[in-house]
Amino acid sequence: MVATTLRYSFYQLGMPIPEAAPVRILRLRLFLDAIPMRDLLGGQAGGDEFLAALLCPGGAGAVGAGARRLTTAMTMHRMRLRFLGPKRHPQREEERAGSDRTALWTHFRERLKRRLPHLCDLVLWELCETLHRRQRREQGVSVGPSLGREAWRWRRGEHSVLSSFGPPDPLAPCWTDETVRPRSVPSVDEIGPMPDLPSGRGVFREGYRRFLSELRPTLSEIGWLAKEEGQIDDPDDVFFLPFDLGEELTKGVFPDWLKASLATNRREFEGLELEGEHAAEIDGSPAMAPIEDRSSLWASAPVRSVD
Repeated sequence: MVATTLRYSFYQLGMPIPEAAPVRILRLRLFLDAIPMRDLLGGQAGGDEFLAALLCPGGAGAVGAGARRLTTAMTMHRMRLRFLGPKRHPQREEERAGSDRTALWTHFRERLKRRLPHLCDLVLWELCETLHRRQRREQGVSVGPSLGREAWRWRRGEHSVLSSFGPPDPLAPCWTDETVRPRSVPSVDEIGPMPDLPSGRGVFREGYRRFLSELRPTLSEIGWLAKEEGQIDDPDDVFFLPFDLGEELTKGVFPDWLKASLATNRREFEGLELEGEHAAEIDGSPAMAPIEDRSSLWASAPVRSVD
């Protein structure tokens, strides 16, 4: 999914398309990998600023006069997404052919496939807005922090879609669960100033969490069926299965190697939860990068303003 959304933005903005997703997994977190992207974009008109927008959205930098294709595409898509919005989720919910594990997994895959164009547009919108904001800063304009529409509404005390808020992990419930929702709006010192209007900068985290919130019940149902059938010990074990092994969920019996792998993945996850984490940007060897305890920030992260 990461590869698809990134490739879509590269293509729509006239950049060469990476063959593989330019990402790395460190301590179960996803990071953009600058090295293959620099190799890919080096010498491309606008390539340096495109990469800077991906890696340093809070910075400043104007797209050069020679990158007319990037400027035109960015302006066109930003206006389209701002006034028309991203591709919408299908209005008709997919029908399930049954309630066994095979039917549920097929239903899960179909929902993911049908919602992917919406996520692609959200990534593109986020990137176009970032390019625009960086360019304005380069021109000397004061550009304040930003919020997506749902976070902006929540900060104002208006009705908002609570399934848009929560950790970017389907294992964790969203804010529709009262046990994980902050009791009150955190202070400005904690989450940054309130912008006058919402922006495209911040829409992806809301759309991605809403997407996970929609898929979570189906995975949970698969997990409960597998537990009732004696295949796994905990229904949440299904959240520790790599997506490319998802077909194993449709089989009558989980192989022993899979159950052992799920247990190992869970232990790794639970162990890392107790430790600090890498900063968003790593310069040099990950093994030498400092680890920070930012656990206190996670509760308010979905409504924190972004640069």
